[in-house]
Amino acid sequence: MSERRHTPGPWRVDSDNDGYGIEIVGRPTWPCSRFGVQGDWDIAKIEELDNDAEARANARLIAAAPELLEALLDIIGDNEFGCHRPAYIKARSAIAKAVTK
Repeated sequence: MSERRHTPGPWRVDSDNDGYGIEIVGRPTWPCSRFGVQGDWDIAKIEELDNDAEARANARLIAAAPELLEALLDIIGDNEFGCHRPAYIKARSAIAKAVTK
């Protein structure tokens, strides 16, 4: 499995965004403190176009990504699951999409 390079969770949907879309924020691992900046930074931004409810649902799904990845890693690490079961195969495929360079 590839080395994880994403910003670690938890991520959250920022309820106090700047009015230019819905922001997903997290705490990066790079040394932002050397620039005098503390706290969370934007991970992603969802543009609010015609469907605010859909945009918010997309933002919540993105914010859950680190926890979903951990759950999938737990599933494939469970030897009782069996590598030929459909859920195991789907989990491996989803992880590959998330961690491929």
